Amino acid sequence: MFGLRVRAVHGNRVGLSCASCRGLSGFTIVTDTPATVNASSMELTPEQVVYQLDQHIIGQTDAKKAVAVALRNRWRRRQIEGPIRAEISPMNILMSGPTGSGKTEIARRLATLTASPFIKVEATKFTEIGVFGANAESMVKDLVEVAVEMERTAVLKKNATAARDRAIDRLVAALTVRTELVSEALRRRLREDIASGAADDKLVTVKLKPVQSSSQKSRMMSDMDMPPELDQAMRQVSEMLGKLNGSKSTNSKGSSTANSHQTLTVKEALPKLQAEEAASFVVEQDIVRRALENVQSNGIIFLDEIDKLASER
Repeated sequence: MFGLRVRAVHGNRVGLSCASCRGLSGFTIVTDTPATVNASSMELTPEQVVYQLDQHIIGQTDAKKAVAVALRNRWRRRQIEGPIRAEISPMNILMSGPTGSGKTEIARRLATLTASPFIKVEATKFTEIGVFGANAESMVKDLVEVAVEMERTAVLKKNATAARDRAIDRLVAALTVRTELVSEALRRRLREDIASGAADDKLVTVKLKPVQSSSQKSRMMSDMDMPPELDQAMRQVSEMLGKLNGSKSTNSKGSSTANSHQTLTVKEALPKLQAEEAASFVVEQDIVRRALENVQSNGIIFLDEIDKLASER
């Protein structure tokens, strides 16, 4: 089994970085503001972090200890206010080892353990700027996109049950809108049939809300206060969010022209209504704010193939 060489370097930059020399790979964790997600995982001791990594990665004890201590120092720094915080500087870590020795997996598992946004990029992508390469700032944009999607997924998952209940309530109301003197017992039975699938073949006319347009989302996100270095990135994220529904036709004012009343089977209508109700729990400004905090606190950028940029001397 290949081993990893680990060296800790203290620097001025607030962050944790990792790289290797042969088959070079690395990651950077920027730490600036208090973390807002998965606090219990962020408070793990170095021994507990190493134990968790041991469940998935064989060997590489030195590398595991190094990232565990760096993670703990990051947590310690956030517990202190004032000038003393500057005395606790996160470490820069260099890990070197051949392909397959576990560099990427350590970073990926650490990201999973701490619910941190994680991306892996090739360093060669950012060479020859203006000729062939991409702007290095684009990796931050990509990381923010990952964080936004993580936050949105978490909100949808948290409220999935409530969204389904609301959707069933709307179906019950739609199915009984023309029926007078509907008893509560009948409504309850209809709810049970919808939930169990017994009413899947029933036809129902439902009113679906128009999809929020790209321009509306862009304006909403651009109104937020955010660090200047992320302003351009967030504009591009806004465009990305709007493209999720790019196939929908829109009028000149940016609203959907699709008919809001549709006759569907219960089986077809339920997921549409559930998605609509789930979206009502998503507040884009809160999503973006938490995503930015998560990126600043826990974002991990893993740089691969740095060795291809270094010349042997």
